[in-house]
Amino acid sequence: MDTLIIQSYCMGRVMETSGDIALQLKDKEKHVGYFFVDVDDPFSQMPFGIWPFHAKKSRKVRPFKKILKNFNIHIIEDVQQKTTNNTTFSLLERSNFTSLEEVEHFTYDSMPLGFGVLTELAGMTKDAYPDVVLYNDIIKKGLLASIQAYESCVKVLQKYNPKEIIIYNGRFAISQAARCAAKRCDVEVRSYEFSSNPTRFFLFEKTQFNMQSIKKTIAECWEEGAPDREAQAHHFFFRQRNNKEFNGYLLNQKNKDFPEKKKRTRVTFCASSDDEFVYLYDSDIGQSSIFASQREAVKYLIEWVSELEDVELVIRAHPFISKKSIRDQLFWNTLSGKNTTLITSDSSVDTYALIESSDLILTYGSMTGIEATYWGRPSVSLCCSPYSGWECVYEPKSLDELSSLLMSIPKALLQERCLPFGYTINQSGNYRHQYYSPKDAKFCDVKLSVDLRILQILKESILGKYAKKLRAFSYR
Repeated sequence: MDTLIIQSYCMGRVMETSGDIALQLKDKEKHVGYFFVDVDDPFSQMPFGIWPFHAKKSRKVRPFKKILKNFNIHIIEDVQQKTTNNTTFSLLERSNFTSLEEVEHFTYDSMPLGFGVLTELAGMTKDAYPDVVLYNDIIKKGLLASIQAYESCVKVLQKYNPKEIIIYNGRFAISQAARCAAKRCDVEVRSYEFSSNPTRFFLFEKTQFNMQSIKKTIAECWEEGAPDREAQAHHFFFRQRNNKEFNGYLLNQKNKDFPEKKKRTRVTFCASSDDEFVYLYDSDIGQSSIFASQREAVKYLIEWVSELEDVELVIRAHPFISKKSIRDQLFWNTLSGKNTTLITSDSSVDTYALIESSDLILTYGSMTGIEATYWGRPSVSLCCSPYSGWECVYEPKSLDELSSLLMSIPKALLQERCLPFGYTINQSGNYRHQYYSPKDAKFCDVKLSVDLRILQILKESILGKYAKKLRAFSYR
């Protein structure tokens, strides 16, 4: 078998895209297999509903598998799932996790399954460092589902021995269990991901957290780009700055609103959303050779600037923090120190005007890092970022290197070095859907849904009548 696609999600277009990938590979005469991991994932519950009208995965998965079978995709159904032995189940039941470190260091068959569970928990609670004691029950359910998924994937990989597997994203609990299974069986892993354009998707050579894979994807997109690739890249950065519909973080910001400069030199730290990088397994992205975390980095900067007389530090809390947990908001919106100015997450300050008022920009994985360079400001990335390696930001590897940049304030790097990344993101993918239609959400001309067919008909009827009334109103 050349490629095995492992999937556990059926909501949105995640499953349909995996099917699209399977059929595109089949068109290239690859031997493709498909395995749907069926475990009770507590982080991927079906929408609420009343029996017998409640949503069910099987209503969507079964016809989906049938479509793939009709195209001679090998659907793997001869491996028993959910077979975790009673000893493991009892051990988890008796466990009482008291710290994030205990869950982080949780291993099964020497594989770190705890990271994926914490990623899911951070997303569910909107808290980068959630209260483990409070969520013990769902953590144990998540670990059990991960163990069951891991065991099933190992059985499948050992039986069919594919050259590679393809998974969605790779940082969530079940997909991370599949990654661990592939590592155990010495099988290559690739991942796919979406962006803003529903007609396209990214399929990486490895995963989207592997720097070599990201750089190759960007390089190929740029080399194979359209004749107007430079114009499209510039369009991305202008749209990111000026289009509030495209960049929702701008909604509460007032154009050209920024604090008056208090010192001769302004250093601005633009924070990223913590939970994006905290619990990544086997990842280059988010890793720093200087700091253990973004929070450690910002505390260091506050202490550093407190000893200087002619430098001010401005901290721009990420706008999305206002939608996070109270604990996350309390951390980011209460930072303070001598010579430090805090721009809270709900502030009307124009981030781009703030950047242009600054002498140096610091980031920890945020896209603001490359945007600062584009808009003519020297930019320093304190961890590995998706745009690392393109010489568009300074990337210190030690405290000494960072201190030198902070004290000397280097010149801005060339704007043109930002263009390959901007063009790639603007493309929203290196592959185009061929078998899935985002316009009507049909896969191979079939509308798949977790709802009962009668509910689908009712929904389509109601939406159709509403759209008809809306059109009639618009002509008045």
